[in-house]
Amino acid sequence: ALDDEPGQDSPRFLAAGALFGLGFYADISFRLALIALPLLAVYSVAVAWFRQQGPAPVRLPFATLLRGPLLMLLSAALVVTPLLSFYLEQPALFERGFEIHGGWPAGVGWNYLLTLWMLLWSGPSDWAINLPGRLLLDPLIAIWFISGALIALRHPLRPLHGLALLWFMVFALGPALLNPNDSGLLLAATPAIFAFPVIAMQRAWSFGVRHHKRALQPLLAISIAVSLIGGAAWSLYDYFENWSRAPATYVAFNGDVRDALAAIERLPYEDAPAYFSVNGTERIVRYLAPEHPRRDFSNPDVLPVPAAGRAYLIYPQSAPPATILLTYLAPDELVETGRGPDGEPAFH
Repeated sequence: ALDDEPGQDSPRFLAAGALFGLGFYADISFRLALIALPLLAVYSVAVAWFRQQGPAPVRLPFATLLRGPLLMLLSAALVVTPLLSFYLEQPALFERGFEIHGGWPAGVGWNYLLTLWMLLWSGPSDWAINLPGRLLLDPLIAIWFISGALIALRHPLRPLHGLALLWFMVFALGPALLNPNDSGLLLAATPAIFAFPVIAMQRAWSFGVRHHKRALQPLLAISIAVSLIGGAAWSLYDYFENWSRAPATYVAFNGDVRDALAAIERLPYEDAPAYFSVNGTERIVRYLAPEHPRRDFSNPDVLPVPAAGRAYLIYPQSAPPATILLTYLAPDELVETGRGPDGEPAFH
């Protein structure tokens, strides 16, 4: 919308505001739109004003310059209106994701750098969301990202450049304020993250065309194609070969808990109670097996023992009782040991 002449971009501003409003429903990080929308409105007016000061200015009333940004704010407010009653009834739920314990962190600037580090060099170490140590962008796209960000910083008043910079700075506040290692908080910044590589590719291609370097254009086309295809291939290989098949991923997604719950149905004695070690996996256990005949316990320092008769103790690899307590169980008392994808014990 910022690339159009002022006064002719109302439908696009309306659409942009509506999409911001829908973001409130999609992900908690989109609630930073409360900061982004006013900033983008001010930026769009500033860009239009600077255009009027150019060599061929187009004089427009100030009300015309404000029309697009105001329409954007209005459409976002209308889309968010259905949330208003829910917010009034349960404000704590709505605000829960943005509780900043101890006030505004002094190291928010450093956290911005940690967020960039996660994108461009070394990603989160949590197996549930990432291959530990792998940067979130593949290396080829990361190079284009850095180039595009530098180009945007050099020309911040060009609409696409300024929009990408503002978008990234605002929506990277999520990890910067809450947790710089949580890549999920960068979801709302995704458009800007991929805008920077596009800016760099566009600039490289324009350079070849503008300087009539015909020999250079095929090389540029090949480099861009290799970056996109190679980056996709790199990511797919890391996902399907290195991450999804890893034993640590199996445990991170509670595969051992799922298999241990399924094993309850194979126990030979139906009259014997089954004690199940949850130890931090209570929610997934209740979700996967709400009606399984078992008795859950969450304290790893307690070994449940029946008052009389036989009983079963089932514990996944990710939720075992304390090691010293397991010494009271003889190896011949094991009814079954389930194996994970790597062949190692997943549960006992």
